[in-house]
Amino acid sequence: MFNVDVSGRITLTRGDTASPPLFLNKGTDLKPLRHILQDGEEVYFAIMEPNQPFECAIVKKLLTKDNLNKNGDVVINIEHDDTRCLLPGKYFYQIKASIYNSETDKYEINTVVQKTEFTLEE
Repeated sequence: MFNVDVSGRITLTRGDTASPPLFLNKGTDLKPLRHILQDGEEVYFAIMEPNQPFECAIVKKLLTKDNLNKNGDVVINIEHDDTRCLLPGKYFYQIKASIYNSETDKYEINTVVQKTEFTLEE
């Protein structure tokens, strides 16, 4: 079972697979505008234990334009092996993106989703 509530909290049965899409908004909340990943841009998805930093996550996913669905959203594939050996309980997930900024001619990393609860159920 996989569920995302309105606040972004995820519940997943340990060992299950899920493929939620991620809408990257380069607009505003009132006027959303989809950002479609380009060559060189990346999205980083991580699942962490409580009080663990992003860099030390127990599950890490690197996503590129090869992970886009037909709408241009990034698909985060959570596989059976990602969670099957984890204990049920409360974890956290966070998503960051490296997006090219044409004004600065640099890739900038920004947090797309702050640390949010990720609960594994038995």
